[in-house]
Amino acid sequence: MNRIENLVNLVSRISDWLNEKLTFQGADRQLIQVKKVFIAGNVIAGIGVVFMTLLTWQFKIFNLLPYGLFLVCFYLIFIPWIFFARKGIEWLCFTGTNLLILGTFYFTLKLGGLINSHGIIFTSLATVIFIVMLKNRMMILLSIIVYFITILLSGILSPGLSLPQGFSPVYNMIFFTINFMWISGFMIVFIYVFIAERSRAEKEEAQKLKMLEEARTRLFINVTHEFRTPLTVILGLAGQLKTHPGPVAKEGLEKIILNGRRLLHLVNQMLDFSKVESGAMSVRFIHGDIISYLKYIVEVFQPLAVSNHLSLRFESSLDNMETDYEPDKMMHILANLLSNSIKFTTPGGKIILSARIDQEKKTVLHIGLADTGIGIPARHLKSIFDRFYQVEDNGMHHTSGSGLGLALTKELVNLIGGEIAVESIENQGTTFSISLPVSHSAPKGSETITGEIENLSAALNFSSRAKEETSSWNNKTEDELPLLLIVEDNTDVVYYLLSLLSSLYAIEVSGNGEEGLKKAIELTPDIIISDVMMPVMDGFEMVDKLKTDIRTSHIPIVLLTARADMDSRLEGIESGADAYLSKPFNEPELMISMRSLLELRKKLRQRYSAITLPGPFGDKGLQYEDSFMEQVLKIVEKNYQNEDLSITRFCQDLGMSRSQVYRKYKALSDKTLSEYIRSYRLSKARELLNTTRLNVTQIAFEVGFKNLSHFSHTFLEEFGVSPSEIRD
Repeated sequence: MNRIENLVNLVSRISDWLNEKLTFQGADRQLIQVKKVFIAGNVIAGIGVVFMTLLTWQFKIFNLLPYGLFLVCFYLIFIPWIFFARKGIEWLCFTGTNLLILGTFYFTLKLGGLINSHGIIFTSLATVIFIVMLKNRMMILLSIIVYFITILLSGILSPGLSLPQGFSPVYNMIFFTINFMWISGFMIVFIYVFIAERSRAEKEEAQKLKMLEEARTRLFINVTHEFRTPLTVILGLAGQLKTHPGPVAKEGLEKIILNGRRLLHLVNQMLDFSKVESGAMSVRFIHGDIISYLKYIVEVFQPLAVSNHLSLRFESSLDNMETDYEPDKMMHILANLLSNSIKFTTPGGKIILSARIDQEKKTVLHIGLADTGIGIPARHLKSIFDRFYQVEDNGMHHTSGSGLGLALTKELVNLIGGEIAVESIENQGTTFSISLPVSHSAPKGSETITGEIENLSAALNFSSRAKEETSSWNNKTEDELPLLLIVEDNTDVVYYLLSLLSSLYAIEVSGNGEEGLKKAIELTPDIIISDVMMPVMDGFEMVDKLKTDIRTSHIPIVLLTARADMDSRLEGIESGADAYLSKPFNEPELMISMRSLLELRKKLRQRYSAITLPGPFGDKGLQYEDSFMEQVLKIVEKNYQNEDLSITRFCQDLGMSRSQVYRKYKALSDKTLSEYIRSYRLSKARELLNTTRLNVTQIAFEVGFKNLSHFSHTFLEEFGVSPSEIRD
């Protein structure tokens, strides 16, 4: 069994090697398959021919030897020819096939006809099997006709042919049988391999089609996300301006315009990609100083870099460089690359755009863009320029994006006659290199695209000014308001939510799932609103971590996202989200959902406001809350007699900070932990008063009160009667 597996693995490796060596740019996949099968089949047949030729030499059948030498020479010429051929492959296979058929026919006649040919006629039959793989039906039909004509003529002419000198009927029968057996076996194996290879090719094609369909679906979801987010801001702020124009008038209008530009950019990007694919995109070169143009693009993106706490600069030993370039295409190429570098470089990082002339080829200009960002995993580098492709595990995979940017960038570079390459080291940075030909044939001119590139820069501004925008709103909040944590990477959506909710909630903001998780654990908010597609950690992962952490499991979470497909909704619900609203969302729906969730938490407080837990843990959704309250109860039961029992003991036993314990217990029971300890002690005191003969002073000390008057006062406050009245 191992030998068979080893043989199969060997054949698979050989097949993969042939695929790699035979594939070239623009190659037709089916013709490559034909080449591979022809080469493999002829190599195997050639080995058999060499063996049979040596056998004829050994038996001194010299009249059969010329045919063997003819075949050996044919394979030595034909196999390399097929291997290196890039054009006319079908004609080459057709010609070689018919040459073998006619050569075999000639030697069949020389050997005395069909019956006396030592079985070499079977070589023609094997050759015809080869030709069936061609796409050209006419070639297949002609080859089959030639084969049958040679067989027919061999039979008809046989009676009139003379046998060669030294002909042996015994050797004729032996070689006839051997040729029949080995060529028949070869044809059976060949047909099996051909069918298996065809099946494998079909599976690969089906897999590629499936991957393409998945990529298109992913593209559709991403593009939908890209459209829904700015639409949320535009529609939401427009509604705010209509109902409450004062607070958001100026900045709200600016954000509506900005997000309108962003939508326009997305539409233009998709149209550009369509034009490039169809060959309808035109180019218009001008002759001018490309160095000053590159400096200008860097200056336009400088504010975006600064707002993201990044260093962006231009470096070049060239003061100027007169050459032909296409300003519009260069603008879009560099805008896409710069926006990616800014998006995937952490604060404090560096981005450098450079330009230099190739020292060996003075006619080539090299433009480089290097950053110190998160980098791209090595296995993804060869695919990042593929259409619809997105890196899924680079730590930033949940940032918004359509998956068209880099594919369009490569197409635009190719359109203007350049080449683009990428090098990257994960967690260290990425460098894109663009090579452009230097020429001087375009008309002199200067392209003024100030407004267009500034609009493009604004449209690509996804994450700047987050802290500045939210700080002023947070200053307006009051401590008694419920604490809301907004986890959202789009600052315009954050601005809209702040304008909508700031009067009802005290608000904190986080820009990604990881930061939101930390802040939720630290602050224990009353409710959380989160996006799904975010950098570093997405909303689903954050929700799952929060809902499985005893410190935060009780917090209601609303997922507010552009991912509105059913699979995403189900994933959100399974992760533990309490509500899932799609963008653009309806304002009343959001407000009602949040209010309802807070009301449900009030009902939950009734469950935990009692001294003891109300029965078994029936609801799976409350298992973390029940577990927390059970731990609190056990600590109190064990230590209530200790007059020094404080919240510090709970922090130690529960592994939580003082504020976490306080906010968690307060959120669940609407009581402070000190109030619960006091109620538990008083309840125990009442029980002792009813069931024992201990006096009031003894009972007070028994339940942890060290001051008798304080005990009597709190007991009266709790039950409406004094301890002595109960004892009486």
